[in-house]
Amino acid sequence: MRKRILERLAALYDRPVIQNNLRRLYVEFLVGELLGRDRKTVGSDWMSWDLEGSNGERVEVKQSAAKQTWPRKGNKASTPGFNIAPKAGYWSTASDWVEEPGRPAELYIFCWHPVAGDHADHREAEQWRFFVVPSNDLPDQQSIGLGPLRKRVPDVGASELPSAVARALEG
Repeated sequence: MRKRILERLAALYDRPVIQNNLRRLYVEFLVGELLGRDRKTVGSDWMSWDLEGSNGERVEVKQSAAKQTWPRKGNKASTPGFNIAPKAGYWSTASDWVEEPGRPAELYIFCWHPVAGDHADHREAEQWRFFVVPSNDLPDQQSIGLGPLRKRVPDVGASELPSAVARALEG
């Protein structure tokens, strides 16, 4: 039975358009793989960031895609918005709450899949665009869209992501 369940779970992720509540996990692992082995995926819903670097830096991964699993009126692309709301505190482990207002990650990586047509494939790293923003460069607001992100930083492709992250952490 366990094998059947794992096969069914794999089938949820092995399709070109991944539903958005599952896509979040896929993209976190994708970004972790693109950044290399020195970044580990935290992998807990309770943690307040998604990746940790070998130097302890904390990275939050946000994602959105133009093509969704549900039909959109006129087959229009989805408009991305990313939650960046500062929090009252954070979970340093799955059970340790730290009451410290703000954003606990030092860096945000906003992942945007702009392909809305029939060839959209969320599994393909090359189809994603990434915006790497230090937390202290984010505005004090609840969410951010593509326009404001593009004004802050240029987007990069999968192969450029590691160097963009290194530059953001240095500066």
